[in-house]
Amino acid sequence: MTETSRRSGVATSAGERRLERHEEKVQFVNNVPLPAIRYNGFKMIFACMVVALSIVLFVCVRSGKLKIGSFALNILISVFTLLCLCALLELVFYAFFVYSDGFSFTLASKRWNARYWKPINAYGYRDTEHVHVNAKKILFVVGDSIVAGHGIEDYRDRFSNVLARKLGESWEVISIAKNGWDTNDEYDAMVTYPLKPHMIILSYFINDIEGAARKSGERRPVLMQDKPPPLLAPLIKHSYCANYFYWRIHRHNFADTLANQYREYLTRAYESTHTWQVHQKELTHIMEYAGSNGSELIVIVFPDFSNIEQSKAFTSKIVAFMNENGVRVIDMASRLNGRSTADLVVSAIDAHPNTTVHGEIAEILYEAICEGKTLRKNDKKGNGGE
Repeated sequence: MTETSRRSGVATSAGERRLERHEEKVQFVNNVPLPAIRYNGFKMIFACMVVALSIVLFVCVRSGKLKIGSFALNILISVFTLLCLCALLELVFYAFFVYSDGFSFTLASKRWNARYWKPINAYGYRDTEHVHVNAKKILFVVGDSIVAGHGIEDYRDRFSNVLARKLGESWEVISIAKNGWDTNDEYDAMVTYPLKPHMIILSYFINDIEGAARKSGERRPVLMQDKPPPLLAPLIKHSYCANYFYWRIHRHNFADTLANQYREYLTRAYESTHTWQVHQKELTHIMEYAGSNGSELIVIVFPDFSNIEQSKAFTSKIVAFMNENGVRVIDMASRLNGRSTADLVVSAIDAHPNTTVHGEIAEILYEAICEGKTLRKNDKKGNGGE
């Protein structure tokens, strides 16, 4: 398997795909390492045992079957009450505090991934297997976490799946996306995919320039303090309750600072002549791939859903570049401008689009595809065609 195909999650042969799937099953379940799942299971068993033992000892002492001095009894009751309370809190946070967030490494978000990040197909994408597609038109929906459906519990609520239902049985809509991808990753995934598309929808988010910025020597700021203080680290790493409160407090204290640092980084990237030239080449490669396959290309450009107005400095540059190159482009910043952030995002800690917005995106794309068919039909009539 080549490094490119490994990075894009695409195996180059059936044998390699089977091996890759076997390795994935051995190491991960829904993107969560098996040792972590086993560890958390043991942790829950231990918590239940603490609760059970606490109840048994408390009943024995209160009934007089276990003779202990009053001072020792008070200490014993206090210790076991504390242990019982801690165990109960762990059980509550483990069972009910399951959510996606922008950090993606919190225990709650790992639980969310383990529960909802499925199905995972043979190529490592959050999508079904695509078989018996010979008689269908192939539509690639390519992107990063928005296409993958970060924060969307049921993958069928993502805009690619909603669009597939609208288009009907004559189309096969294939989602090619992973969290954190940049434009170059998306290009590599497309060219190594074994099927060739009739149409490509490229989902562009403002951080897709990161790969070009990295090549230009621009350092991405550290967006979070990913290592808690040494004394607290073991507790925060293993306790669902402590992990939840620590990262909530961290987010509250540093959110504005981190957001400003990242926005300044993106500003430098988009304003840098060298970075922009590198990024233009990356985007041009995608256009050339579409052209070489006779595929229609539609680019949908997404802003930062938590700050649409400031995103326009970035999205407008991409929209203008696509227009200059004759590519059909949908500017979501202009369509969503003026709407409340709370109405657009998954939650206050996950700024990805929610299911309602995914449905709207699907409708916009469906109309664009239908409009394109009408325009092409009219062009053919004007040239003596149909």
